[in-house]
Amino acid sequence: MYYIWREESQVAQTSWIADLAVRGIKRCPEARRHGMRKRWMCLGLIIWALVLPSQVHGNGSGTTAASFLKIPVGARAAAMGEAFSAVVDDATSLYWNPAGLVQVKDKEFSAVYNQWFAEIYQGYLGAALSTWRGTVALGVNYVNMGKMEGRDEWGEPSGEFSASDLQVSLGYGNQISPRLDVGLAVGLIESKIADDSESTYSGNLGILFSLSESVSLALVGQNIGSSLGNDSLPFALRGGAAVKSDSLILAADLASPSDGPVYYCAGFEWWLGKTLAFRAGYRSERSIGSGITAGLGFQKGRVRLDYAYVPYDELGTAQRISLHLRF
Repeated sequence: MYYIWREESQVAQTSWIADLAVRGIKRCPEARRHGMRKRWMCLGLIIWALVLPSQVHGNGSGTTAASFLKIPVGARAAAMGEAFSAVVDDATSLYWNPAGLVQVKDKEFSAVYNQWFAEIYQGYLGAALSTWRGTVALGVNYVNMGKMEGRDEWGEPSGEFSASDLQVSLGYGNQISPRLDVGLAVGLIESKIADDSESTYSGNLGILFSLSESVSLALVGQNIGSSLGNDSLPFALRGGAAVKSDSLILAADLASPSDGPVYYCAGFEWWLGKTLAFRAGYRSERSIGSGITAGLGFQKGRVRLDYAYVPYDELGTAQRISLHLRF
């Protein structure tokens, strides 16, 4: 029998951490008791059109499982305020918009480390390979929530235990017309608390439409799936737009999650020459922190290093570092 308890008292004051831990609380007995490929892609879009309305209207506002899926992947995206669905062009596309995989022209590797607050950390590894039949990718998203102290029904310590989440995803992206890219990512999710674990499947489906060489639009369905335990996955429908030039990107996203209010994101990326980039952004409806984000990017040949700074008021600061290799 486990009751989640953290020594950091400020964690208990935030709905975000409570949301991340809710699946653990509910496990306590007292709390729970072109050719074929083009036709395949078109079929996927049809399925998407049928599935998304039920996802949006079926869940409503409330508790969802696998809350780690809400934690943004990648320092570049975080620094731009999460306005990234029409910008992404690397191996983190599996998370943001699988259609972005089409922008990978050869081979790419991405590694992300996110030191969150309250001893929570996130790691992501992704690899993408461009072929004449499209781009394939593999990604691993891992979140460790650190050590927690279990308490029995009388409030007495019952020993420490750990909690973690894992998602392994396979993705595919292809260009089905000169202006339209589509992509699909399918993932296996495993959630563990102490010796208890649950698993399920999820999917991300996205499109990327180029209005011109400098303007693109995106539409993504994130975390399409059934449930983990007794709760549904945190489905979100996200739309985005980006305007790009040689040195500047302006981007905005509008997201409608199944378990919360609609929110918007906006951000920019400004390159000074080909080596240094400045990034900043804003995300609305953030329960912790001002929503303002910032970061830097360093490019040297085929190697890019990204850094993001995301403040969360009294909880501290989340700092992300990403490494991207193209070869």
